[in-house]
Amino acid sequence: MNLKFWKQSERMQPALVSTEDGRIVDMAFPVELGYLLNEKENEAYILQPSIMVPERKTGKLYAIVDERDALPMPISAAALSARIKFKGMINKIAAESWKQAFYRVTEELKKQKLQEFFGYVVVGGAASLFFLMILMMIISGRLKMPHIGG
Repeated sequence: MNLKFWKQSERMQPALVSTEDGRIVDMAFPVELGYLLNEKENEAYILQPSIMVPERKTGKLYAIVDERDALPMPISAAALSARIKFKGMINKIAAESWKQAFYRVTEELKKQKLQEFFGYVVVGGAASLFFLMILMMIISGRLKMPHIGG
């Protein structure tokens, strides 16, 4: 008699796990909230379309993951709410890193515009000074303009 009538049937996702020592291990993980759960190691892998690869003969989808891609999985009675909170924390971290990258890019653009402006000022000032010197030499008589024609 099965006493686990209250438990929902878990969807198992076959996966190929690349280990740090170079092995590829064929495993199957239960799926929960977009994660592959490795309850034995208390780790989870994010389930996304980019890691899914069909097997050549059967077309069965395998998740290709690396041992280093594992996320720590909380061990507590409120594991489900902790996982949801963890996902929210990941989204907050991603948003913060995007803001920092955007701020960094805008700061670099401001610096580049300022350098460009000062470059124009220096070149324009040098050209103006050169023409002013030529004009002063013509006015003082040290530099004479050639007469063209007549």
